[in-house]
Amino acid sequence: MSFIDIVPIEKDASFEANWSAYITGVVAACASDGLSSQEKSAVVDWALAQGVPLAIIEQSIAKAPNADMRLLGRNKSATFFGPYLVRDAIRMCKIDGLGEPEKAAIAKLAEAVHLSASQLAEIYGVVDRYDSALLGWKRILQR
Repeated sequence: MSFIDIVPIEKDASFEANWSAYITGVVAACASDGLSSQEKSAVVDWALAQGVPLAIIEQSIAKAPNADMRLLGRNKSATFFGPYLVRDAIRMCKIDGLGEPEKAAIAKLAEAVHLSASQLAEIYGVVDRYDSALLGWKRILQR
């Protein structure tokens, strides 16, 4: 069971449509400066771990470069999970370096799912702290 299955809102679309919108948003942000093989591999691995069928992942990746971020706001699940969607977009974009085109795409994504500029800034800060904590744990565990 994936986390999108337990959305406490009225379902407005199928499992496939919800995941497609979510993955498309993440990949669209990554693809704003060209989708690297590292980003693509990370998205595929992450989505497979969530139980998303490979066909949905591949379709989402294929349509992401032409995706209109504003349309994601029409998907209730994407909007409900907006902070997580933006977090995942930031984390995936950071895989090969978070550039200005990606930051602009993430800002559009945040706006589409009704997050304010201050919420977006807070999400960036939390992601940075999380990544820093992971590095700290790696250092501790390697001793």
